Amino acid sequence: MHSNQSETRILIGTTSSRQCTLAAKQGKLRLQLGKLAVSCDVLSEYGNMSGTTTAFVLDELRRRRNMEEGV
Repeated sequence: MHSNQSETRILIGTTSSRQCTLAAKQGKLRLQLGKLAVSCDVLSEYGNMSGTTTAFVLDELRRRRNMEEGV
């Protein structure tokens, strides 16, 4: 993102294994819809891999950000 943009982006990763848990976290943290989408996508594709899930979520966040920025 360019420094002149006023919007702050927050990318959030989580390793929760259940969709209901992700929805509860999203509600408790008052996150906008879609903020946990990457976590849901990784869990849906690979399942809960315990601590390894965190690395997969972070890698996917990085990959998507790079695609958005054209890197």
